[in-house]
Amino acid sequence: MNISGAKATDELLEKMDIKKYASRLEYATLYKATGKVWKTIHSRWDVELFKLLFVEEEDEITLDTNTECLKRAVTCIFGLNDEKLTISLVQTMYNIISVNNIIPIDIVHGVVSKNIPSGLGPESQGTIHGVIMPTSLLMHGKTAVAEELSLRAELMEPQNADTCYHLALNSIAFGKTDKAIMWCTKAIALDNDNGEILYTRACLHLVQGNIEMALNDLRTAVRIDDRYSRLAREQSYFEAIRNDERFMAITKEKGLSDY
Repeated sequence: MNISGAKATDELLEKMDIKKYASRLEYATLYKATGKVWKTIHSRWDVELFKLLFVEEEDEITLDTNTECLKRAVTCIFGLNDEKLTISLVQTMYNIISVNNIIPIDIVHGVVSKNIPSGLGPESQGTIHGVIMPTSLLMHGKTAVAEELSLRAELMEPQNADTCYHLALNSIAFGKTDKAIMWCTKAIALDNDNGEILYTRACLHLVQGNIEMALNDLRTAVRIDDRYSRLAREQSYFEAIRNDERFMAITKEKGLSDY
């Protein structure tokens, strides 16, 4: 309702066949804001309403029942015929579960994985397998599963800079620096004005001892956004070249802004 990037309009609730439930909760926990978008009266209700699907006690019958509810919800989400909206809702689901630890991630991941339609576009599949799922799974120490999902996303040959960058971040988590640099490079080719990706690749080059390449990436990142000069001065990645005049010039410690 409030957490999701998706707008909870009457049309969306009707598509998911839950508008009648929202109407029953109007003025109790929900209300209609400007533009007929449903909101929760207090932000705490966002998580509390989500928790209604699950139980913390070892009650297998209730858990089985609520898992069936989750399956129906996921089926609705994948049946909206709006991939952008579907991705937003799946992202919200994983985010809420990961941050609030409402339910073991394995349960939700299992339900979502089994219900992804084969007709979902490759970019959307790449986002789910390469961005949404691995990020949450890594937060819960599920490294092996996250790596398997990332490999699946790689096979889809993503052409989206954000997905490629997340695959780079995943590779860092898996300890694969070469692959991380490769995905950063592909992301930069798709979006050469992204300082964060350039800065990340600079750090990775330093890990491998490629100082010239690191300085080139850092210089470009700083030109895009000066905040990377402060980050470089503060972060340990650049400790080995802290006194290098080229580094000091790029980060403006000596005022050589035209270097």
